[in-house]
Amino acid sequence: MNKKIHLVHSDEYENWVFDKTHPTQGRRFTNARNLLRAASDRGEFELIEVEPRLATPQELGRVHAQGYIHDVLDHHVTSEWQGERPDLSYLAQLFVGGTLTALELLLSGEANLAVNLPGAKHHAQYDHASGFCVFNDFAIAADVAGMDHGKKVLIIDIDGHHGDGTENLMCENSRVITCSVHQMGIFPGTGWACTTAISTTFLWKRVREMTDSSRVSITSFVNSSTCVGISGGSQTSFSWRLGRMDMRRIHSLA
Repeated sequence: MNKKIHLVHSDEYENWVFDKTHPTQGRRFTNARNLLRAASDRGEFELIEVEPRLATPQELGRVHAQGYIHDVLDHHVTSEWQGERPDLSYLAQLFVGGTLTALELLLSGEANLAVNLPGAKHHAQYDHASGFCVFNDFAIAADVAGMDHGKKVLIIDIDGHHGDGTENLMCENSRVITCSVHQMGIFPGTGWACTTAISTTFLWKRVREMTDSSRVSITSFVNSSTCVGISGGSQTSFSWRLGRMDMRRIHSLA
């Protein structure tokens, strides 16, 4: 079996529950893991499960304000949940560690495809939580890959909502490109074509500039369950399909 997926997963992920009626429910991560395990059992690919580690406060501080980190980790409060929730602040820290574990597998060459299902908290901002997102794991991972390992990073965000936090945190990082494809007019109300969107031609021109004339390694983070297509589900009316030509362009740069 040639195809391998490294899945960073912990049974603790299931405890990500703000309240019983909240749209964010940790059982989604377990359900998705079980679907991957079933597909692996059918011989579709080999699934290798890896336990996540906790992100350190220093790693969180690469993109977040120290006061904000202190509020979450020490006082267990954010604007996203009611009261003090040490269980959720711990999981928010673990989610970042899970994405960094996936990144480490990629950087070491142990994995070609690594997945951390509760990752991609793309609304989290420098000094506050937003959109159910507490710490911006993609921005942290991109900063690590770029600044510490000299990688050039392409983040393709095909969630139905604009990836405003990741875009804001990485906008001055010359080693990172963020590309968000999303439904306009819904939360967070940003990412309008007249302000932030760029043409496909300009995007590929920018990617080519980053890769220079030589073949370099690009760490590519994709915020979605699939690189092929996505529908927004109950939270959006957004649907789209990534063209074969665009997929070939992405793979040719890796």
